[in-house]
Amino acid sequence: PRVALVVLSDLGAGGAHGYEVGVISALTNRSAPSFDYLIFAPKKLMTATEKRFPNLEVCYYRSGLLTMLFLSLRNSLQGYKILKAIGLCHGRLERTFSKHKISLVYFLSPNPLALDLVYTPMINTVWDLGHRDIPEFVEITGDRHFEEREIFFKHVLPKSFRVVVDTKKTSDQIQLFYGVQLSRIIVSGLLPVKPLPTHDRITN
Repeated sequence: PRVALVVLSDLGAGGAHGYEVGVISALTNRSAPSFDYLIFAPKKLMTATEKRFPNLEVCYYRSGLLTMLFLSLRNSLQGYKILKAIGLCHGRLERTFSKHKISLVYFLSPNPLALDLVYTPMINTVWDLGHRDIPEFVEITGDRHFEEREIFFKHVLPKSFRVVVDTKKTSDQIQLFYGVQLSRIIVSGLLPVKPLPTHDRITN
């Protein structure tokens, strides 16, 4: 099966960038040869990503204002019905995944584009739930960041094929707050210590 590894962070992001690089390196070194990995990066990061992973195919994606507008529409039931009626039930990124025959998408960082997927199974990463733990800190929850994160987690996590988290505490929280099944959670300290599921488990 073909697996899309979606990156978001550049070198200046520090730990986030290091984590994404570590996951890609670990997966490509440990996984069964039957997995075919493609990296999807923002266009501005494509050259740097190709240099870091010369043996992997790298594609780019866009996340501009128009993409986010259609994402917002597609993420509501009424908006989705309207877009479906005019032949736009698939977003640009999902159409790209279909073109490349992707069986599973792994978002290596929390990425709003995960909200746009309708038909493609996905794995999502949760670094923390700081907006729930310390909502009194406006640096985390101000400017509607609390609502933004809640919408993302509420809509994305319950339909994720797997959710990768840092600790058992986070696992317990996303079960309680967002109804994620325990069997779908991988507690790995945000390192890929478990192999990806087999192709049969992805498609069935």
